[in-house]
Formats: sequence, structure tokens, C-alpha cells
Amino acid sequence: MAREKDYSKIDKIFEATLRLVYEKGFAGIKLTDVARLSGIAIGTIYLYFKDKDDLVSQLYQYIQRKKKQEVNIEIDLNRPAIELIKELWMAYYQAVFDDLKAADFFYQYQQSNAVVKIINEHDLFVFTNLRRVLSKGVMEGKIKNMDADILYTILIGPIHELAKHALRNNFKATSEEKEELFNCLINSIKI
Repeated sequence: MAREKDYSKIDKIFEATLRLVYEKGFAGIKLTDVARLSGIAIGTIYLYFKDKDDLVSQLYQYIQRKKKQEVNIEIDLNRPAIELIKELWMAYYQAVFDDLKAADFFYQYQQSNAVVKIINEHDLFVFTNLRRVLSKGVMEGKIKNMDADILYTILIGPIHELAKHALRNNFKATSEEKEELFNCLINSIKI
């Protein structure tokens, strides 16, 4: 009979992996280092993960699910588009800044060859909701009629760049700065 997974051990393994990726970079992590840092025996790690690639793939998918839940807000298309865009943007910003090491891992993983193996459900989810709202804004005559990928990049890209800056420089935007950033971004796509 198979043993039940001990999720507290998996959490420790994931936390150790996130820390090592932050300190050494994605390519620099070794399962022996994960074992040492997490306090979990290397044999136990192999009970949960086939190898390093399996560990980072499962961690990536775990972060995707977690972030998807954090930005899963109800979209009432009867509300004004600008208001909805702001709500989605703020939720995404908060999800990224709540766990910068997870965000750093997420970005590094997306830049690796491994990401090709997994559909990026998180970005697809955020993009789909934002695309719906941006389309509504175009129809209302409030948002420039541009390619949705470009509009998405204008709104979301600066969050990723600011998160990298925050992680490397211990920077934290005030609520006023966050509000001003959103206003700059939304004004760049408004008619």
C-alpha cells in the first residue's frame, strides 16, 4: 500500500528550492542542496520527485495554481472596463508581490527550456480575463484598439520588472506609488 504524501515535507522542499533558485539561479540548484536546506532526507525527496526536473516542474505548477487562485476575481462585465482592468491589475500585482521568491522562480522557469513542457495556465487565465475586459474597453471607446498581446504587455510587463527590482534591491512600493504606476499604464492605453 502506498504511503500518503506528507504535504508539510513537500512544502519544506518547495521552500528550500525557492530559496536556492533565488540564491544560485535556476541552473545552480542540486537535490542534495535542497535536502540539506529543507532538512528532508534525499531518499524522501526521491519518494516525491523523480529528479530535479520533476521537482521544479511540480513547483512551477504549484505556484501557477496558487497564483491563479489569488487573481481569480469575479468579473461583472456590467461594470466599467477601466474599473475592471484596475481590479484585475491590482489583484495580479498583489499576487506577484506577496511572494517575490516564487515570482522570481516563476520568471526563471519561464525563461528556461523546461517551460515548453507545460502549458502556462496561469498567464493564460490572467490573459483571458484581461483580454475580455480590454475588449469591453475597446467596445466602450475607452481603450485604444490595439492587439491584445500588446495591451497585456503594457499593463502586466511593468509588474514583472518591478518585482525583479524589488527582489534584488529590497524595494517596496507604497500604495500611492502602486496607484500612480497603474494610472501611468492605464493612461497609456486609454483613448
